Amino acid sequence: MDIYRITQKGDFSRDYGFKDQIRRAAVSIASNLAEGDERGSNKDSVRFFYIAKGSLAEVQTQLEIAKEINYIDEQHFKEIDEKCIILGKMIGSLIKSRSHNLLPMSLIKQNIIANFGGKAWTALMSLAFVPLYIKFMGIESYGLVGIFASLLALFGILDMGLSTTLNREMARLSALPDKAREMRNLVRTLELPYWAVAVFIGIAVICLSGPIAHYWVKADKLTPATVKQALMIMGGVVAFRWPVSLYSGGLMGLQKQVLLNGINVF
Repeated sequence: MDIYRITQKGDFSRDYGFKDQIRRAAVSIASNLAEGDERGSNKDSVRFFYIAKGSLAEVQTQLEIAKEINYIDEQHFKEIDEKCIILGKMIGSLIKSRSHNLLPMSLIKQNIIANFGGKAWTALMSLAFVPLYIKFMGIESYGLVGIFASLLALFGILDMGLSTTLNREMARLSALPDKAREMRNLVRTLELPYWAVAVFIGIAVICLSGPIAHYWVKADKLTPATVKQALMIMGGVVAFRWPVSLYSGGLMGLQKQVLLNGINVF
């Protein structure tokens, strides 16, 4: 509407070619946004949003020309240009949000291969080193490794869905412009309760290591003092390892499967 108002006044209204051109560009913005929004596929929507963005750039260029030849004054130019800048950001957000589900096939394949390779390598290494663990540690000591794995699985319920929430929100925010600060703030916010729970887990395991060593773990060759010391070490390791699931969820939301699996492998 602003474009139509300014082109109805003064010299601008008499420059029919220029007036029609800027009006067509302005109409093209709204038309392509509406058509793109109603398209059945994200691919088609993004195509029309890009056309609208191109028409917006055309309008901004023509406004610059109109100002230079004194068809509009500085105040009107600034008012409309600010609205164009805001509209451009909105269109950019639409493009990114609709493009989020249009990941390049190469990236999808890369993520699938990274996930499969990472899990396969972890499983292979676990199987390959079991005989060595038993040989050098003994069957009873290796049993403590099973307790460690059980603790990780048990305390997994305290995740409370935070890692899944971070995964989803990072995926959503990464598709929007100028959301880097919001993503950082989100991670920092979720880190606080996660690390608080991690400290609780560590303290709980360390405090319960004595009763567990004396009344739950029935070892023949290992002394209760040795088992208690091992459990205390496990408590510290579990506390530091447990938040990994939160950061893993964030990296997956950012489509960083290759980086995540590389970290897990090494």
